[in-house]
Amino acid sequence: MTLLRGAGLLSGLLTVIALGGCSSAAQDASSNTVPLAKEVTLTSIEGLLHVGVTLQGYYHYIDTDGDSESGTQLVWLRDGQPIKGANQINYAVVAEDSGKKLQFRVTPAAGSGKSPGETVTSAERVIENSAPTVTLSALHVGVITPQSTDVGSELSIDIVYNDVDNDAPADPVIRWLRQKADKIDEIVIPNATGTAYTVISDDLNFYLVAEVIPVASQGVARGVAVRSQPILIAPNAIPVVQNLEVKASATPAMMGTKLTASYSYFDAEGDLDASALQWSNGSDIVGANGLEYILTPADAGKAVSVQVIPKSRTGTSPGTPVVSTPILVAANLAITSTPTIVAGYAHTCALSLVGEVQCWGRNDSGQLGNGSTTNSNTSVTITSTSGPVTALTPGDATVTGLGGRITALAAGNGHTCALNGAGAVQCWGWNVVGQLGNGDTIDSTNPVRVVGLSGQVTALTAGPTHTCAATSVGDVQCWGSNSNGELGNGSTLPNTSITPVTVPGLSGMVTALQAGYLYTCALSSSGAVQCWGYNYNGQLGNGSTSYISPAVTVAGLSGSATALTAGGQHSCALISTGVVQCWGINTSSELGNGNTMNSSTPVTVKGLTELASAVAAGFSHTCAVSITGAVQCWGLNNSGQLGNGGTINSATPVTVIGPAVTR
Repeated sequence: MTLLRGAGLLSGLLTVIALGGCSSAAQDASSNTVPLAKEVTLTSIEGLLHVGVTLQGYYHYIDTDGDSESGTQLVWLRDGQPIKGANQINYAVVAEDSGKKLQFRVTPAAGSGKSPGETVTSAERVIENSAPTVTLSALHVGVITPQSTDVGSELSIDIVYNDVDNDAPADPVIRWLRQKADKIDEIVIPNATGTAYTVISDDLNFYLVAEVIPVASQGVARGVAVRSQPILIAPNAIPVVQNLEVKASATPAMMGTKLTASYSYFDAEGDLDASALQWSNGSDIVGANGLEYILTPADAGKAVSVQVIPKSRTGTSPGTPVVSTPILVAANLAITSTPTIVAGYAHTCALSLVGEVQCWGRNDSGQLGNGSTTNSNTSVTITSTSGPVTALTPGDATVTGLGGRITALAAGNGHTCALNGAGAVQCWGWNVVGQLGNGDTIDSTNPVRVVGLSGQVTALTAGPTHTCAATSVGDVQCWGSNSNGELGNGSTLPNTSITPVTVPGLSGMVTALQAGYLYTCALSSSGAVQCWGYNYNGQLGNGSTSYISPAVTVAGLSGSATALTAGGQHSCALISTGVVQCWGINTSSELGNGNTMNSSTPVTVKGLTELASAVAAGFSHTCAVSITGAVQCWGLNNSGQLGNGGTINSATPVTVIGPAVTR
């Protein structure tokens, strides 16, 4: 009888087939025959012997006694040595078998017998894994910079994988190399192991090559390395900036003026412009790195320029920096206009477009300066033979009868003063307390020269009944009424002075003067402010209300002041950062800090929508001009002086309705 053992094919796996036979049941059991194993072979259903394939063992089992084959030993051998755990009819080839000889060995045994049969081993079969292969597309530049092979370009490769064993591809070994010349002096680029690579500055002047070694997921044998064609990374052309120019939106350039830069950009490779711009006023201006820049108070009196460092959008090598011709910013950032105009208690004087000083209004003390005491509701021209007079805005216009350029005008309650081109001062009008400074107390209907000034005058201001001037040597001299210490000599005696007296205790060169009601303030070149005179409401800004004192320093300014103004009993300073701070009386909210409490030290104006470029005070209200020309006002509004269309006081800035200020 013949038995078929292990028959059947399952899911493509090859099974062991055991074929056996037996004798008649009547045979003597005591003479057990030895079983035999014949036709021992190994095979594969796919006909291939490689890693990942399942092999089957095959044999015939013969026992004339008809005993079962239980106990028969099955062993798989690798190069003649048993493979641990491989004792079944099926065996899956593993990576360790690659290149080795496999055999199937059978030692037959009978289920009821004690003597095993003779061991039989199949022929050797060699496991040969087919090496996978890859083909590469030509190394090409990605879509980021389709026409360029310089710094910033993305290079990439496409891989086509082939394996005759149909093994799934494992991750290939990819590396990128630099070569000084084709296949010479190779350098492996660290961490460059993907199908794409972005060119860096280290690659300039090198050939770049991509290398791929194929690997199969089931195999251990790697295929042959394949390389792309080398591609030369040409030296990155250094971009150049030329024709750099800066233009100002107004002349002279001052706070609020817009500077605009323009230049020509050249790059031999045609890379897009990514140049870096930086504005400077002696040091880099934080945040100013575009084609446009609006001047701020911090630029006053400085030379502003822009530096351009040419760069390309895909390159890392910048070109040579280029600096524009500097533009000098006007030191005085207050708004100026033509004609210049000043107002007293009931009269007004102006510098006309043709250079004449003309006045109109009340004239009972000769404050119109036309040689009479008759009021005039139209302008009259001032005449004089005592020397030239100059005006607020320097120019070449000549004042009729005076000669020279106008540089400054100042008006008190009933007197007016002018500064001439030689630095001398002339005044006319009311003189009851010596406010004309000519050595007597007689009113004058024509300009008279102030006597006793210590030097050429650089700034001029007038209160109701006193006048002050800053000189070229840096001091300040005042004349007129001193009943409230407004002459700044430390006392109220004498209570008048008909000639200039020097204000002691000032620190630094004085660059600007502003007189309020019975007090005066001075701005020094260091940005500090000092005041003297009447101080009942804290308008001197030193933290007290004492007014019989020499000049005191305004305490608590948040930075250097660049401009100064004085109202009736309050003062304000424009800080270099563009904020405005005020001090003194606040009953009409003229300090702009949101309440009506007086302050003897500076408080910051709240609600300005932009940085300020200028500030001016009326008797009980204040206005500021922004760097873009918008005007905001705060304080008393009973006559509509805030310009917002109403008559209600405002404790914070409101916007003036109407056109912006232009320069």
